[in-house]
Amino acid sequence: ICTGYSSSEGEIGRTLSDPGHHHSEKGRTLYAVCPYILVNEFCERLCYYGLATNLVNYLVYVMDFDTQNASAAVNVWSGTCYLTPLLGAWLADSHWGRYKTIAIFSTIYAVGVVLLTASASWPNVGYPAADDDRKATWYQNLFLFGALGVVALGTGGIKPNVSAFGADQFDARNEQDVKDKVSFFSYFYLSVNIGSLISSTVIVTVQQNYSWPVGFSIPAFAMVASLAAFVMGRRKYK
Repeated sequence: ICTGYSSSEGEIGRTLSDPGHHHSEKGRTLYAVCPYILVNEFCERLCYYGLATNLVNYLVYVMDFDTQNASAAVNVWSGTCYLTPLLGAWLADSHWGRYKTIAIFSTIYAVGVVLLTASASWPNVGYPAADDDRKATWYQNLFLFGALGVVALGTGGIKPNVSAFGADQFDARNEQDVKDKVSFFSYFYLSVNIGSLISSTVIVTVQQNYSWPVGFSIPAFAMVASLAAFVMGRRKYK
């Protein structure tokens, strides 16, 4: 008996009636899309805390700041890192969208960390030489704080947007996505904590006991990896 109802038509009908049907064939969002975002966040947090955790010591022992001025400078920089997200959120919501904002500001961030690494690797230009009794010159301070300013600007496009961008990838009409969205935020904050833990232990140890240039190179590499991981997932994002 011919029913006039083909298997392909049935497939179309199931897809229309169940928005998650076709989605499930491609793989769950949590595993197919979110790893790019989680790696991005892990590497960015590793980079940020790899700079912030030990920055006072760098100013005191390398740039010859006194402890009070070093602490004040780091507090100003940290505060700036939490003000620039206002700009990043506004650009993402009103002009560029989250993906473009994160990609552009991640690039700025990476440039800032590379400049900071260069300043720590260039005696007499980026910092006073070991046999030099004088304090850092104005241009050495400009090199350092200019790089930190670029970092502060770069982080402004990431902090307010990455977690929201991850949440955007889940389909509220799909039952599996609704469940996985909760898991995503658990993995997201786990990646934040693991990144900060590695920074506060491994990277600080390298900076204190081995080399400041190498200790800053690790966060620089992490930030480049963060950008690369995020961009690699571009074809899978909504």
